[in-house]
Amino acid sequence: MSAPNYHLKHSQTGSAENVRLGIPGTYYAAKKVAAGTTFEFTGSNYGYGAVVVGNAAATATTKIHTIDGDAFDGNDLVVGTVYEIAPQKIVANTGDVFALKRIK
Repeated sequence: MSAPNYHLKHSQTGSAENVRLGIPGTYYAAKKVAAGTTFEFTGSNYGYGAVVVGNAAATATTKIHTIDGDAFDGNDLVVGTVYEIAPQKIVANTGDVFALKRIK
């Protein structure tokens, strides 16, 4: 029997925690849409399933467009609350908006 090779990284041996145990929680990634930018969730950025409005983004100029075509203003949402809304596009004019990517 051969001895374990401790020189390999954990991900190379398949023993990384997220590989062995799965990803905990509902979301595994976050995308910050900074103030003054627009971001579209298409292609490799598809799969975000929740949004959080930052403090300065709670204004009518912040727009969160859903996959189904509806749009919300930033002032329609409570700052710091996670909303289960799948964004198609976020226009963050005055503050940051965060999108959370769902576990598949």
